[in-house]
Amino acid sequence: MEQNVESYRDYVVQYSYVIDARGRLVGVLRMRDLLLAPRDLSIGRLMLRDPLTVRDTSNLDELRSFFSSHAFFGVPVVDSRGVLLGLVQRSDVEQAQADRAGTDYLKSQGIVGGEELRTMPLWQRSRRRLAWLSINIVLNVVAASVIAFYQETLAAVIALAVFLPIISDMSGCSGNQAVAVSMRELSLGLVRPAEVFRVWLKDWAAAASGGPVFPLHLRAAAGEVALDLRLLQGKPAVLQGDRGLSRKSAELGNASYYYSLTRLPAAGTLRVGDERLVVTGAAWMDREWSTSSLGRDQVGWDWFALQLSDGSDLMLYQLRRRDGTADPTSSGTLVGPAGRSRSLAPSDFALEVLDQWTSPDSGIRYPARWRLRAPSELLDLVVSPRLADQELDLAFRYWEGAVALEGTRAGRPVSGQGYAELTGYTPP
Repeated sequence: MEQNVESYRDYVVQYSYVIDARGRLVGVLRMRDLLLAPRDLSIGRLMLRDPLTVRDTSNLDELRSFFSSHAFFGVPVVDSRGVLLGLVQRSDVEQAQADRAGTDYLKSQGIVGGEELRTMPLWQRSRRRLAWLSINIVLNVVAASVIAFYQETLAAVIALAVFLPIISDMSGCSGNQAVAVSMRELSLGLVRPAEVFRVWLKDWAAAASGGPVFPLHLRAAAGEVALDLRLLQGKPAVLQGDRGLSRKSAELGNASYYYSLTRLPAAGTLRVGDERLVVTGAAWMDREWSTSSLGRDQVGWDWFALQLSDGSDLMLYQLRRRDGTADPTSSGTLVGPAGRSRSLAPSDFALEVLDQWTSPDSGIRYPARWRLRAPSELLDLVVSPRLADQELDLAFRYWEGAVALEGTRAGRPVSGQGYAELTGYTPP
């Protein structure tokens, strides 16, 4: 190196990688160690053995996760035999991530490189119009089927027919816009099979990484706080209610489709300001969609998602009536350590409020501690908020946040953590 110092003058080198006769990576050598070491000391004694590496098959999400967990400027790339192929720098990964974020934003707006469909050949444009019109016809047939399904209702209240053209026109306009953007992305090859499960909203994103859904890569940022997690599939999905149909009242239409993934092994990093923490744990994912949320005699719900230290999980919600009593459509599900689930009827559990908390911002009074008993499961728990003030002011005010639990099951101590959501406590 001393003999070729002029050749290395413009190099920015902090590490050298040591390979064996077959080109396999065996160690990394810090330049400061090389410069300060005695001349008779061999490289084998100076180098750091078994350095961290990434495979040549790693994708951008995996590289980003690696650099989020390690404060490295670069990482060596090896193949399946451990042969050194090259180096990936942190700056290149960050630039690629920024480029992809910009591309994603353009895709969401239907903008790709300034291209316009009007510049395409007439036959190509006609074929794409035909595909769009075919989808539109199918959607219209579906809409007509829905109207036919409610024919008796329309006959009984004929005034409802006046609103049909308005609803049809509005839904048609919004549907046409959505279909046009989607068709443009499909026709230009912007949606690839690997991106079927990839959604984002500003600084929040969820994307499959290596499979149809799992492993699942989650990213979120707000101000000085950022979360980067990789979730694996743990227990199988639980279909809540009757094979996924969760009734919320005796009235027609008050129901939802609802499934849960109650325990997903999670690992990644949490950044708070300049501090970056490596985190592990178990996540819970709920997915629910409905036509309406509450019946006319209902005011809100107390909902819990709890992970117990014995490996079981509990989803439970109690719907509240205006007179303060629990609605008979309240429900729960207990998921065992192996993933087998059992439904809980309202008679299978009891929820008792032990304490309350008043919001200093809204003056709303919320339950703040509960005793939860399920005698058929020999379960007796006390659930407490980890932080009292977890009130949210969004479309309406409600309480939603982390909780801790302790108690017994079959006479044995259990503890755990979870989440609770409390709605309908705003005074009328």
